[in-house]
Amino acid sequence: QVVAWNASPAPGEKGMRASGPIEPAGLENIATYKYKAGVYTPLDNLLNPVWTQLTELLPMWLAPNVVTSIGGGCNMLIVTLCTVFSPSYEEMVPSWVLQINGVLLIT
Repeated sequence: QVVAWNASPAPGEKGMRASGPIEPAGLENIATYKYKAGVYTPLDNLLNPVWTQLTELLPMWLAPNVVTSIGGGCNMLIVTLCTVFSPSYEEMVPSWVLQINGVLLIT
């Protein structure tokens, strides 16, 4: 038996379940649900071939979450470098910091 999330509906909102099992009709909807992706934008159409070629350079055993984490780590390093060399963000940072930030930003 599947139990729905125990949540209180917002004022004036209908259709949210407070608690209890999902009815058979709801289970049928879940079983037959099919995801439909949104429409690609012109920028997506332009950049998708680039992203596809770049992913071919990565090893197949590398999980997508690792790729995302590496990108997040690069952004954290950018912020850390800027904060270390300009704590108030008013001083000029060394030019090598800006160069490293540029490389990390596109990584």
